[in-house]
Amino acid sequence: MNAFLNRLMRKFAKEEGISLVMAIGILGVLSIAGAGVIFFAGANSRSANYTNADNEAFSVAEAGVAEGLSVISSASNPTDSSLLSSPSTVSLEGGDVTYSGSKSTDADGHVVWTIDATSTVDNPTGPGASDIQRTLSQKVRIRALVPGANPNDWDRLYHDRHNKCLEINVDVPASVSSRGDICLDNGGQIKKSTTGNPTVVRVGDDVFIRDPQSKIGDNNAHDRVSLVQVGGLCKFHNSPATALCDENDGIFTEEKSQTPSSLFKPQVDHQYWYDNAKPGPNHNCTTGSFPGGFDNDGVMNASRSGSGEITPKNSSYTCKVIEGGELVGEISWNHSTNILTIHGTIFIDGDIRFDDDGDLVNYQGRATIYAGDDLEFDELVCAGGDGSHNCRTDMENWDPEANMMILISRGWSEYDQGGNLAPAAFQGVVYAEDFCLIHQDIYVSGPMICSEIRIEEDDEDQGGGWPTFFSWKELQSLIPGVLLGYADNAADWEIELLEQTG
Repeated sequence: MNAFLNRLMRKFAKEEGISLVMAIGILGVLSIAGAGVIFFAGANSRSANYTNADNEAFSVAEAGVAEGLSVISSASNPTDSSLLSSPSTVSLEGGDVTYSGSKSTDADGHVVWTIDATSTVDNPTGPGASDIQRTLSQKVRIRALVPGANPNDWDRLYHDRHNKCLEINVDVPASVSSRGDICLDNGGQIKKSTTGNPTVVRVGDDVFIRDPQSKIGDNNAHDRVSLVQVGGLCKFHNSPATALCDENDGIFTEEKSQTPSSLFKPQVDHQYWYDNAKPGPNHNCTTGSFPGGFDNDGVMNASRSGSGEITPKNSSYTCKVIEGGELVGEISWNHSTNILTIHGTIFIDGDIRFDDDGDLVNYQGRATIYAGDDLEFDELVCAGGDGSHNCRTDMENWDPEANMMILISRGWSEYDQGGNLAPAAFQGVVYAEDFCLIHQDIYVSGPMICSEIRIEEDDEDQGGGWPTFFSWKELQSLIPGVLLGYADNAADWEIELLEQTG
């Protein structure tokens, strides 16, 4: 046993050089690993640099799209085909970009530009590497806005007759504009809005306050109107006419001016919406139907027959236009629940009437409804509600941002109580190319844009009484039915970004 151990120990004693071999091997492994780390670190750095350059190319291409948008938005006529017909190249900090555009027309007759922008950025991965390029395409829709297409020009009672006085014999707690005179009598007043709207009175000619109880605003500082602009003179009762238009003339205002502004009637484009309303004469319901249809001869001439009753007493209907799975327009009536659902822009080439005396209508949604002829109210037409809401108890509380019906007549508009003098009301916006007659005991809350506003008391054999006006919440926004038209009527343009690819 001892001899065996001695031989084994002598054998191990002869292998003292193995540690050098092992050290050399380990060093080799470490060298290979280090080279790998250096290689992969360099590759990662190149990849990161390339990614950064690619992102830069995308940003430069976006800048090229912005250049094209700037050309369109700054043009006096952004529908001009020559605006982007030739490619333009711009050198930016990150690289160069070339942009151009092509023009087409969508289904509604609006111009659509497709702006293409291609960027070129240096490739950082090494000498001789190809430049990095990115191409973006941006679609842009150009829509013509009609003159007066802003909320301020709609948010008032507007009387367009230059040679006929706007007679006010009741209290009107809202902004009022008259291109001619304003005449206050019978204790009638223009009062500060009770809903916080700026109350502005604009008069192209003179103000006649015939009754000493009539006035504009009130002497109480809290009840003064915001602004009074009178282009002519002010005459209070038996006093001489003056150009002062101050408290001695029955006018109480925070600010006044002798240069009235915005004395024009906002425009609407009847022909455009006859052609493009959905639903309307050229775009029928895709779901359901509208009683009597929207037209009967393909021409805008008020030829549609029938009474124009859109909330029939004993029947319901549904009419929707759905495109690409999206609801673009609707007018639907449920006579059992008293709910009228509206959306988009609707054109009916005939009368529009709410003519079932005293019946209740709660409309839901925001829409513009065009009448090819006249317009009449003698029902309770209330904004919002669940079908049981009688708005005569809270006329000022409707929210135009949630529910707003804008009714536009190519003829006249009449607000009354109907044959049985039942309670009637309307919350919404009315626009008439002809006169607006407001008489009998009807409650009204909302703007009224008319060639002439007639506020009258009915004879006793018709029930007598005056209409009652209420304030409304300020219009924050309008809807396409009163904004858009054909380009030859445009005062301004709306540029809408659509999809981007690339």
